[in-house]
Amino acid sequence: MVPARRRSPNRRDRIALRPMTVRLLSCSAMLLLGWMLRPTVMMAAPSVVATLPPLAGMVRLLDPELAPDCLLGASADPHLMRITPRQAAALRRARLLLRSSGDDGGWRGLAPRAGTVLDLWPDRHHAWLVPAWVRRRLPALADALVRRGLLPAAERDARLARASARLDALEAGWRRLLAPWRERGVIMQHPAWRALMRHFGVAVRAVLEPSHHGEGAGPRRLERALRLLRGSDPPLLLVEESHGNRMIDWLRARVQDARVVRLNALGRCGLPLDRLMADNQSRWPR
Repeated sequence: MVPARRRSPNRRDRIALRPMTVRLLSCSAMLLLGWMLRPTVMMAAPSVVATLPPLAGMVRLLDPELAPDCLLGASADPHLMRITPRQAAALRRARLLLRSSGDDGGWRGLAPRAGTVLDLWPDRHHAWLVPAWVRRRLPALADALVRRGLLPAAERDARLARASARLDALEAGWRRLLAPWRERGVIMQHPAWRALMRHFGVAVRAVLEPSHHGEGAGPRRLERALRLLRGSDPPLLLVEESHGNRMIDWLRARVQDARVVRLNALGRCGLPLDRLMADNQSRWPR
């Protein structure tokens, strides 16, 4: 018996299939568009906003699952920061704004909703670089997160204990690394590291940039640093990674054997604070 031949779809069948095909393609396109837009919707209203990356890093020290937004972008100048309309809108929706007005007090347009601000250090500069100062402010940060439902109250004490243990280890690491330089001292490009040096008794022989606002070094500061680097027991030269290096290049051209350490006081958004500290410790001479 000869098998029946399969009938190929005729013109009428093909026409009947077209609307179904169009509907399937339309549904697929809508699903794809929804998937592409999903991250934008999720990121539109962050729960926590931080002015500076290290403050967001303090949150991640307590809870690695939280991901605060940072107002200071990767290439932005913290000394000339101006809030954009988009950032202002995000601030109005945020449940918590973390700031350190000792550092971001000069920012223009920083106007969050009342009751949403935790000012961690209103009168200190770059305080997040000193483990002991961070440890003192962590309970206030944890309480702010608990009140806003961002950290389970039952986990508060355990999270604080783990974070404190990490800070204790980092403090011990700094004490060990800085001990050989207490007398010889350091020359700093930027005063960001002054608080840490003073906390551990390291002599600050000179600071090239006269303030925390990024002004360049004058000729007298450069000449003093040059004399120190040419001395019999020269200090360590601390360079800030995010700042210009013209003055450093000028010094190194005249003292080619100067010992230089490149540090990063700000890090990047999303980096836990303990990892920022550990990264800077790894750059220090052993």
